[in-house]
Amino acid sequence: MQNSGQRYPRRPRRPYRRNSNGYHDAYDDETEAEDEPYESEAADLVELPANGTRNAIIIGIVTGILSALQGILITLANAPLYRAANALDTSHPTSAATNIAFALAGLWCLTVFISIVLYFIGGFITGRVAVRRRLGFLAGFVAGAITELISFFTHYIPNYPGNQPANGMGGIAGVGGGILTLLILMLVLGVFGGLFGLLGATIATRRHAYYGG
Repeated sequence: MQNSGQRYPRRPRRPYRRNSNGYHDAYDDETEAEDEPYESEAADLVELPANGTRNAIIIGIVTGILSALQGILITLANAPLYRAANALDTSHPTSAATNIAFALAGLWCLTVFISIVLYFIGGFITGRVAVRRRLGFLAGFVAGAITELISFFTHYIPNYPGNQPANGMGGIAGVGGGILTLLILMLVLGVFGGLFGLLGATIATRRHAYYGG
């Protein structure tokens, strides 16, 4: 956790060139004293906001909940379509089944697109609040992991649209395999959300003094 008074230099300049007289600022006259460029470094120090990591995690949690919630609302709003898909006889494909499949694919794409927008916004807000771009990735990672975690538990809600009947698998092996699958999906979706969070934080801080803006 960063202290509120902690200061960080901006990215280093291309400050000095060696010549026959020693080191001199590349943009100053050679008549200036050799140590004078170092005296201006204090003006280049940028103070970063405190509690950046905590704020990024909070933003990520809120973003993940919103992302999961919009997926749940879209699913519930189209419950008849999911029930019709569950009632289809997959052994005899028909044009109606094809239309339902395309409709479900469209809903999935819509859900993913809204999630991407939310991850980007979460990263953008993190960039504004915490400045450091890596914390934008952290916020997006947390958001993606939370989204997958909530989505996983919706599969245990009775009569939830789109859920398939239980296949009877249980025991330690079944539970262990489910947990491992959940962790892998949380990691994958976390990285996916983190990349868009990083993009949002990068755009939010492109003119910030810490990054030479």
